Amino acid sequence: MQRSLRRLISCLFVAAALSAGAAGELAAQQVPQAVIAIVDAQKIMEESKASKAVQAALEKQRTTFQNDISQQENTLRTADQDLSRQRATLSAEEYEKKKQDLEQKVATLRRDVQTKRLQLDRMAQSSMNAIRTTLLQVIDEIAAERKATLVLSKHQVLLASKEYEITDEVMKRLNAKLPTVAVELPK
Repeated sequence: MQRSLRRLISCLFVAAALSAGAAGELAAQQVPQAVIAIVDAQKIMEESKASKAVQAALEKQRTTFQNDISQQENTLRTADQDLSRQRATLSAEEYEKKKQDLEQKVATLRRDVQTKRLQLDRMAQSSMNAIRTTLLQVIDEIAAERKATLVLSKHQVLLASKEYEITDEVMKRLNAKLPTVAVELPK
């Protein structure tokens, strides 16, 4: 009797252990194991060939705009100085009319400056969005190849093994896939 009781208890322990193992295995099947990749997207957005090309094109356009604005400012400054010299020889009505014309030109220049700033901002945003879109595609490709289930920004990670880092591979592929981006210049 004691022997059969021991067998029964032993069988129950074995059954409990097996069912616990099966439950753990079932839980492991339900939650996939995370495969992690880490990428420094900010570095890529600053240092990729396409980003550098965009930055150079924007700087060139900014310089062109600034030269144009400086030239217009000099013209207006000269006109203001001429008007100040002519004040004694002009009638009050003529002086006021010329002063208003000059003020209107200054206001027009201010609007042009604002418009050009907006154009530069739109150019930058559009170009960088094109880079961002391609960057995400490249990251997705590499994640699929590595069967990564989680891609983290390097700036969110304090410490990780170098094997998780995919920034260099992403940069290499992005540079190959998108070496430059057309920056639409304003008309």
